[in-house]
Amino acid sequence: MVQINLALQTYVSRSRPLSAQRVVNLYAESSPQGAKSGAALFGTPGMKLFSEVGNEPIYGMHVMNNKLYVVMGNNVYFINKNGGKVLLGTIQEVDDRVQMADNGTQLMIVKPDATGWIVTDDGTITEITAAGFPGASTVTFLDQYFVVSKPNSGQFYWSSLLDGLSWDALDFATAESDPDNLVAVIGDHSQLWLFGESTTEVFYNTGNADSPFERTNNAVFERGCAAKASVVKDDDTIFWLGDDGIIYRANGYNPQRISTHGIENDITAYDKIDDAFAFSYTQEGHKFYCLTFPTEGTTFCYDVATSLWHERESFQLPRWRVNAFSYAYNKNLVGDYSTGKIYELDLDTYDENGETIQRINTFPPVFNEGKRVIFDRLRVDLDAGLGLNDGQGSDPEIMLDWSDDNGYNTSNEHWRSMGKIGDYTRRATWRRLGQSRNRIFRVTISEPIKISLTGAYADIRICKE
Repeated sequence: MVQINLALQTYVSRSRPLSAQRVVNLYAESSPQGAKSGAALFGTPGMKLFSEVGNEPIYGMHVMNNKLYVVMGNNVYFINKNGGKVLLGTIQEVDDRVQMADNGTQLMIVKPDATGWIVTDDGTITEITAAGFPGASTVTFLDQYFVVSKPNSGQFYWSSLLDGLSWDALDFATAESDPDNLVAVIGDHSQLWLFGESTTEVFYNTGNADSPFERTNNAVFERGCAAKASVVKDDDTIFWLGDDGIIYRANGYNPQRISTHGIENDITAYDKIDDAFAFSYTQEGHKFYCLTFPTEGTTFCYDVATSLWHERESFQLPRWRVNAFSYAYNKNLVGDYSTGKIYELDLDTYDENGETIQRINTFPPVFNEGKRVIFDRLRVDLDAGLGLNDGQGSDPEIMLDWSDDNGYNTSNEHWRSMGKIGDYTRRATWRRLGQSRNRIFRVTISEPIKISLTGAYADIRICKE
């Protein structure tokens, strides 16, 4: 038998004969020396219900002083460690995701391009009515100041020290390297990053009480941001969606491209990208930057540990249902985009609160210099014998199909057992699979059990032409 490569990352090229690889609800992990294969694919975490807040979308989640605050619809809640909820109050006309930042005693919530509110540690909600408050498109906290980007301008404003209700109309500065509008502000390593539509600048706090922020020398680059909510801090750096449709991480004061041509090809075809949003989370040494395009219905996740991309999809949805994230009470918690539920991401949960997770691996093409290849047998190695005692998953199956025309059409479905509980030696094997000059295999698993794929092998014969 010869080894056939599994797809380790999503990469659908402009040329499908080159690559039509997809990795959906699976992520790759490098194997140690001496392991059976160089890499394995594991199932992404499922979701178990943590709190049922209500029936409207979760628009924001944030932890302050070890307390989880949640914006659901127009309402602000405190959620305790057991998932219990306390309604704190209402903010007006919120119909999209909000921006949140805190100073330890005050949590600032800004509605997109408009009003802001302060939630204090005792649960009081107060609208920001100071004459000097300019409205805000994004908010961050840095060196005892709340800092906001003024909508539709190149200006950013800062609050009084440790007081998000107090603003002076003269406490502002302008990102001046280019006359573009600011898209987002974020504080990182005691520096203020100002992402514009086509440029990015970095400021620092001089300590001057009258005008504390000045631009850092040589900290300007000709690359902007396409979506304010795509800007995320993690792995000692910043990630964002560039104005050119490329996804970047900061390398010092330079943008470093991390997206692939396949993902960039998808993004280029999208009609709307400025509503993209992202968050990051850590799981067993993997740091994932998850970027969702809600209008287009796509979620891409970048694994910092491997530099590989995969997709997340919820069942019968093109995108992942996650709309907000926060690490709280030692859990990775996510909010639903439509139902008002909060879930815990959990590697030992194999569905999304009862909904199926469908995991897909579309292999790289199998070919031999254009000659016909006869496939006598294909075997996919996986963790067998992990079926459940009853119900779905008690006799788990894996489905194989394939395409001989570069992914445009697929064969019939061919199902094989993954082994009932305890059947650890079961192999998923298919025979008499015909011939092709360029074949793309695909496996799909929809069972609520632990999933890992460790390799694929085939008996093949090469024809003369």
